[in-house]
Amino acid sequence: MPGRKAGRTPGRRMVWLAVCRPVFQERKSRRVDWCSSHLSPPLAAGREYTRWRPLPACAPGDGPGRKSLRFIVMRAAGSEDAVTGAAGPQGDRAPAISIVIPCLDECMALPGALTAVLGQATEGPVELILADGGSRDGTVEAFLDLTRHCIARGWAARVVVSESSGRAVQMNAGARSATGGALLFLHADTHLEPAAIQAILGALRDPRVAGGGFRHRFRERSPVLKLISLWGTARSLLLGIHYGDQAMFIRRDLFEALGGFPEIPIFEDLELARAMRARGRVTTLPMAAVTSARRLGRDGPLATGLFFAWLRLRYALGADPARLKSAYPDVR
Repeated sequence: MPGRKAGRTPGRRMVWLAVCRPVFQERKSRRVDWCSSHLSPPLAAGREYTRWRPLPACAPGDGPGRKSLRFIVMRAAGSEDAVTGAAGPQGDRAPAISIVIPCLDECMALPGALTAVLGQATEGPVELILADGGSRDGTVEAFLDLTRHCIARGWAARVVVSESSGRAVQMNAGARSATGGALLFLHADTHLEPAAIQAILGALRDPRVAGGGFRHRFRERSPVLKLISLWGTARSLLLGIHYGDQAMFIRRDLFEALGGFPEIPIFEDLELARAMRARGRVTTLPMAAVTSARRLGRDGPLATGLFFAWLRLRYALGADPARLKSAYPDVR
């Protein structure tokens, strides 16, 4: 008809409004912008989420484009943790070890740690658990992308999202979902050497061994950092005490018997190491957990190392862990 603008006829527009538009709106409502607000509470139990957007730049991928990644968000009755599955079960064989990685906005650091883990040569299946505290920078997506091929080698991978952040809270949440006979707690900025998992399983064949950790080494090089690492390794060898950046491992049944990590803001690793030492032999494996010195960068390694020793002394004298944590630098 002359004068009518090009576009939908009234009949076609009515069909669009009645049929097509609700379908597209429903599909649009299921999309989640993971780059800005993924896994933000509240999470819908059992709902399937589809990510249609490219991975963030810090997560290794196959380049930009429209990709689909599906996983189920589950919330157990009475549980405070949301669990998302990235790779399925590994058949009838239970994993020999579960690796729990506590994270909060660690998108830049996590790929290096995961790459070192995925390069491990192991005889049996391994379970990878990201214990997330509510990251909003693409950490969860980076984990799911890097572990998407785990099922092909008999491994399993999952994400446990804790409703409250805090390293002890997150590691306990991850350990509760673990099925491996041993637990390895790995920081996102710490890299394992190629035979690390086999060394852990070999050490735990001795029933007298309760757990242990690795020698300490920084990726960065300086005389002061080397001195700090030598002290950390000597402490572990002489006293049987390992901190979190030394990739602590423990038998899962013993971890559960001890009640897990005490949920305090700082020195939770020290408390677990002491409890573990009282229940069995603690071993320091003859290889290093290579960690980042990023916490030492703001004020320099010497000043920060001395400050941490001062915090440790105040803790031994009964200072409130919450007050000590408030003075401890957050580098993320």
